[in-house]
Amino acid sequence: MRKIGELTERAEAVRFCDYLLTIDISAMAETSHSDPQAWAIWIRDEDRLDEARTQFAAFREQPGDAKYNVQKQADEIRKQQEAKNKDRLKQQRKVGGAAWAGSGNFMTRKPRLTIGLVITCVVLFFITDPGAQRSGDDAGAQLFRALRFVGVQDYVESEGDPLASIKKGEIWRVFTPNLLHGSLMHLGFNMMALFFLGGAIERLQSPGAFALLVFLTGVTAIVLQSVFPESLGGSPNVIGISGAVYGLFGYLWIRPILQPTFPNLIPPSTVMLMMVFLFMFILLPQGSMGGVSVANVAHVAGLVTGIACAAVASRMPS
Repeated sequence: MRKIGELTERAEAVRFCDYLLTIDISAMAETSHSDPQAWAIWIRDEDRLDEARTQFAAFREQPGDAKYNVQKQADEIRKQQEAKNKDRLKQQRKVGGAAWAGSGNFMTRKPRLTIGLVITCVVLFFITDPGAQRSGDDAGAQLFRALRFVGVQDYVESEGDPLASIKKGEIWRVFTPNLLHGSLMHLGFNMMALFFLGGAIERLQSPGAFALLVFLTGVTAIVLQSVFPESLGGSPNVIGISGAVYGLFGYLWIRPILQPTFPNLIPPSTVMLMMVFLFMFILLPQGSMGGVSVANVAHVAGLVTGIACAAVASRMPS
């Protein structure tokens, strides 16, 4: 908040704040710290600070102007704001408040699609486990090659074109690398985050909304990671659903900021943890974690896509 000036009469201060409320500028009046007989005007909307100062100067010149007689209108606006806040709290209570995705009444609606996706990833891991010793014609190895972004033979024959298999019509490859994982630790972290974040969205909105978000964020993450130059961290060998996980996180993090009536399910500590991991992996040299490369492009792409989806959804009629 920023102070824009002082008035000598409480009635005038309240009257001016009422007027500001009617032009969508949030303000408050309180006793001045420097002069107990005066009333300080504080502006909450710092992006409207210059406009508020202009309005304050105009008010001081003509405080008796009839346009400032807006008490009834201001009271009505405050009632509407209070009703919206009550609706928001009611909605949050329905999903367990501002707690994590697995608490309270939130668990009464089972996220079946999320659970199904988790099971699919787990089953595929044990079928295709790239860390296991397999022969080249093993069914698991063949399935792994069929689901990754580009087939080895296509990549070699195209002299390094990451889109070679897609151009042949194998369009499923833009998403299926999300379902593959390289180790139990890789799988475990991703499945835990997918269950909590995806389950939250599926319960809050619908299985369709969850599926659309996973698809958009997952495809964007995989495609950009695959086509980015290797010098910038790109690689067509990307596997794992962490890009989509960051997309789901970005959606749940940003949408309550843009749309206050949407339940806030992401605690600040979780936001901090996710962002620390994001930047830590970016700053660490590739291969420094036991020789494993991290899909940083996918993480950033998924996060940005999730935030963009939140921005679009927050503007859609409820």
